[in-house]
Amino acid sequence: MTQLGRVLAAIDACADRLDELHQTYPHLSSQDIEQSVAYWRKVRPGIEIETSAKPKGEGKVTIEQPDQSAAQNRDKVRQIAVDLLNDNGLEDTLDILHSKHNVDLTIKNLVALVGKTIYLSALQQDAKMLRQNAISYDQIAELWNDLERPASGGTVWTAKTVSLLLES
Repeated sequence: MTQLGRVLAAIDACADRLDELHQTYPHLSSQDIEQSVAYWRKVRPGIEIETSAKPKGEGKVTIEQPDQSAAQNRDKVRQIAVDLLNDNGLEDTLDILHSKHNVDLTIKNLVALVGKTIYLSALQQDAKMLRQNAISYDQIAELWNDLERPASGGTVWTAKTVSLLLES
């Protein structure tokens, strides 16, 4: 088996195990896991490995792009989201993406789409505005936890993590 074949077999096994764990312990799993397994199972058939014994150099490995338009659409949505975050808060960005672009994302999906750096920058802007309105670090942390905003470096926001975010 080629190295690529071994890698694909390992990824298949991981997807199977994640799916099994998701089915057995749904309360410990997340929607991201379910989506990742579904995505892998969607694109996996497009990866073809020719393993017939041929003289060196004549073997062929073909990895087809699952859907070029999907990748292009993701890049377009990412750019729109980044542009919106420059002028709007996180929840407003999600609302605008939904209402004007017919794109439904969770906050976690938005973070995954735009990346951690842009997400943290949007949080800093939000925290600065809240601090200007005399909202304490504890209150900001509580608000962000209520909004289920993913915490930086932990499971929940605390006054300390909010203050560290503003200092960076």
